[in-house]
Amino acid sequence: MNKHAKLAQDRGIVRALSGSIKGAEELTKTVVDAVAATLASALQSTGKVGEAFFRSVAMLAASAVKGAAEVGAELGCVAKGFLIGTLRGTRQTGDEAMHTMGAAAGVFTAQAARAGADVGRVAVGLVEGAIQLAEELGIDTAEAASAVAQRIVDAGYDVGAGVGDKVTKSLSGTIKGVKIVLKEPFRVHRH
Repeated sequence: MNKHAKLAQDRGIVRALSGSIKGAEELTKTVVDAVAATLASALQSTGKVGEAFFRSVAMLAASAVKGAAEVGAELGCVAKGFLIGTLRGTRQTGDEAMHTMGAAAGVFTAQAARAGADVGRVAVGLVEGAIQLAEELGIDTAEAASAVAQRIVDAGYDVGAGVGDKVTKSLSGTIKGVKIVLKEPFRVHRH
């Protein structure tokens, strides 16, 4: 299957699944399952990780953002499901899991910002996903949440100062009982 056919399939999966769900919990579970299955399949068929893997993650992020917008789904739930599904699709643990969570969260944030979505809600959903994953993997939740939050903030500033500021404000404080620690300066090109 060529990459254009795969992208069309991924978009169709996200749209079809998102369109058939109503509740936030069901939406998150459906996105988790769809993303995990798609990434697991992509990894099995190509056996690649690295740049090829992250291109697939970026295409799925774009598909998820677009699909959520088309059906009016709450993007924070979609973001959480996307992050969980990405990691479950890779079956990574430890440092690899932390790296993948951060990279996937940054990619999703950038896609959502470019689509004009509420990046504040997206950022919170992604951090909630990181907290859930950390609990499942036995990783320190504060460390995972803060590392992912930092990548989200950096991705926001990569898009623009206004996006970075909004993401930073949304992630300041505590999420799901976990204190988020962000380090400044977030990006050198901050305006």
